Amino acid sequence: MDSHEEVLIKTFFHLIIQFIIIFIFTLLGFIYEINEAFIKSDGAIWGTLVPTTVVILIMCFTALCIDDYNRDSKWLYIYLIIYIPCMVFYCFLLSGATNNINIICGLVLYILDILSFIIVIIIYKEIRYIVFILFSVVIAIIILLVFHFVWIKDGLITFKISTVGLSEIIYLIIITKFSIRKVHDYLFETIVFNLGIFSPLAFIVFIILVISFLYGLVTGQVDLNN
Repeated sequence: MDSHEEVLIKTFFHLIIQFIIIFIFTLLGFIYEINEAFIKSDGAIWGTLVPTTVVILIMCFTALCIDDYNRDSKWLYIYLIIYIPCMVFYCFLLSGATNNINIICGLVLYILDILSFIIVIIIYKEIRYIVFILFSVVIAIIILLVFHFVWIKDGLITFKISTVGLSEIIYLIIITKFSIRKVHDYLFETIVFNLGIFSPLAFIVFIILVISFLYGLVTGQVDLNN
């Protein structure tokens, strides 16, 4: 395999380990109803959502400051470790808006999408997006049918989950194409896959901060001389 494929294999193995851990903690949280503590009131929801999102945004902004020479540092595992509880908390919060089994289904689909990408690269010794799409779609259909007839039993909800599954496939392809051109270290690439979905939010927050700073300068609320 070329270096790109080798890096991707390592990246996807890190991702699949991460999301298996996320899946286990989320499932245990649902079984023992730990998630109920996070959604029992508006205070509990905001008290979880705000700090978790702040941590995610901090990781987004600090990741941008990591230069090329430090992108293989073992310290970057801190990003991967912190990311796990953040995603578990988001899953707990999401359980207040949808059934737990729907969240479990979404996690299973994402894990299998990552596994599909690994299998395709190992078999063909290169990245083949069309094969990955076909493979992932077939597996997704099988999983959705199982979840639909055993647990969900609601056509509309199954359809909504299928759109989430499709977006997961598209997301993996987009980030893969980006990382092949821009990233050459598997640890940093794993961070890119983790945080890429939050980049629009980080961009919006950055624009708001810039506008607020400029507004402060114009109105005299910010003094650069002090």
